[in-house]
Parts: sequence; structure tokens; C-alpha cells
Amino acid sequence: MEIKKLKPDEISDFRSLVEIFKTVFENEEPIADQDQLGKLLADPDFMVFVVRQDHKIAGGLTSYVLVLRDKTSGLPL
Repeated sequence: MEIKKLKPDEISDFRSLVEIFKTVFENEEPIADQDQLGKLLADPDFMVFVVRQDHKIAGGLTSYVLVLRDKTSGLPL
């Protein structure tokens, strides 16, 4: 078993993870296109981790970095 953070060019692995999410969460929405998935993977505030077992994506997670901002100035805390 291997756990890996996906890089921006690993769109097919991201798509495989999204297909797992669709099944698990019974989501019928279409999967975003290659460009959209690539933009998400290129965003430094968005991370995708996958679990690979027997050379197949078996699971994973996505995470966002949320920047807290000062209510008055709007600057990051």
C-alpha cells in the first residue's frame, strides 16, 4: 500500500479518486473535465492524497487550506 500526494499532472489518478467518491457518496453529478481537475491539482491551497494498492487507486482524500483573515483589514492572521 502506498499513500501519495498527487501532483498537477496526475489527473487520471484524481479522476479515479473522484469516481470512488461518486460511488461511496451516491453522487450522480458528472465529473469535472480534465482542465478543471488540472486547475484544482495546480492550486497550492488544494491537496489530493490517494491510497494505491496493487497499482490501483483504492481510496484517498482531498483537503483545502483555509486562510483565516482579520475581520477589519481582511489580512491573513
